[in-house]
Amino acid sequence: MPSGVYKRTKIHSINLSLAKIGTIRPKSVCLKISETMKAKKINVGKSNPMFGNHISKTQNHKNKISRALTGRKRPEISLKYKGKGNPNWQEGGVAPLGNKIRELEESKNWRTEVFLRDNYTCQNCNKRGVILHAHHIKEFNIILNEFLQFYSQFSPIEDKETLIRLAITYIPFWDINNGKTLCKKCHNLIKHKRYFERK
Repeated sequence: MPSGVYKRTKIHSINLSLAKIGTIRPKSVCLKISETMKAKKINVGKSNPMFGNHISKTQNHKNKISRALTGRKRPEISLKYKGKGNPNWQEGGVAPLGNKIRELEESKNWRTEVFLRDNYTCQNCNKRGVILHAHHIKEFNIILNEFLQFYSQFSPIEDKETLIRLAITYIPFWDINNGKTLCKKCHNLIKHKRYFERK
């Protein structure tokens, strides 16, 4: 590599600054810089150009940013990768049948009814006012497999819409006696336990 002094052009400086965006300095480096600046008394106290200024954005500054961004449109590059334009697109959509059934209005109603029955209280630790989950006592996947065996004449890929309509009337999906209110922590413990039992 040739030795010598290289003059940085404006474009070079811009490219360097762009390359550093998002990188985080390690704490050890920050401490060394701080100690060096204190030793040399560079930009410490009143000599710092930001002395006395608040770093937080003022309302005036927020308004300027808002005005600058108003009317901007999404780049067309991101729009062309939506839906069927995405290389990961699968025919019929990405979400499998189980996810589509969980998104039904009946599923939301089942969840609410389980919470109401259990008085919005975790049935394991009796906590209230925390994030709650409606837990399936008999696993949802087992019910789904039984459902697919019962309606084996339909394909889960080609006849997805038909199976979703049939799922609305399939009682085991919406049986509130198969539901139990659990807090997030208790639900995760049960899920982990089930996972390791399968292995």
